[in-house]
Amino acid sequence: MRVSSLSPIKEKGFTIVEVIVVLTVVGILTSLVLGPIGDFYQANTVSLGRATKESDIRGVLRQIEKDLTNNKNFSDAYTVAAPLGAKVGSTWGANWSYNGMGGNYPERRVLIASVPATSALPNNDPTNSRYPIFATTGTCPTEPTASLATNVAIIYYMAPAPTSSASQPPSQNNPYNLYRRTIVPELTGGATYCYGRTPAQKTTCAPGVTNTVCRGIDALLVSDIRSFEVDYYLSQDIATTINGAYTVTPANPITDAKAIRITAKTGQIVNGAASTIEASIRISRTY
Repeated sequence: MRVSSLSPIKEKGFTIVEVIVVLTVVGILTSLVLGPIGDFYQANTVSLGRATKESDIRGVLRQIEKDLTNNKNFSDAYTVAAPLGAKVGSTWGANWSYNGMGGNYPERRVLIASVPATSALPNNDPTNSRYPIFATTGTCPTEPTASLATNVAIIYYMAPAPTSSASQPPSQNNPYNLYRRTIVPELTGGATYCYGRTPAQKTTCAPGVTNTVCRGIDALLVSDIRSFEVDYYLSQDIATTINGAYTVTPANPITDAKAIRITAKTGQIVNGAASTIEASIRISRTY
């Protein structure tokens, strides 16, 4: 006797038509349910990526604000010998300019600030017991004066990623990074530090640069940065920037600025398309 291949189905009380109907319904329900779930997952993945990137760039701006808590002044230039200067070609020897590294770039500014050298770094000083550093060419006085204080230069700058070209602006295919350089002035003329304290800050250099003055590597703050803009204000509560701040003859030198506003943009890929995320922060000098 020939046994039909449908016998197991019939034994369970189902007909072939019923099975087809069930499979069809399951297929429809699967597309109706899994489709929206997939879209929801994709949307949440994009949203999470964007939120992470926004958190990163805002975190960097807050870190800069913390770095400049005791900022003494903003500068339009900083003169320093190679390899601590700005990069021109393959040499880190040019003087730093607030206009931008290698030219006048409104979206690639350089922020130059001066902060007191201290006996401990803020992030390693939970009890806030660090001391300012003083140096002199003579005898250290019993009570130090402000003129003997050692100041450290902090420089924030954009530079091409290792595989990018400096001759091209930042883009998805030519990413730049934002770095922080720290420069502790070398003692000259027989000067010595006072009271047995030396700066906790260390002079840093660009990645890959080897020199006896380098005590560390420039801090990489954020990758794939598209712009770093800095505006200067004469007072903490004024809304108008210094007129002509980036011209040869500004209305006021930026060394008079009591506040700055940093606006930064970073790149992100959303659904295969390039996108940017922007954040800004206003930072005031404490004195």
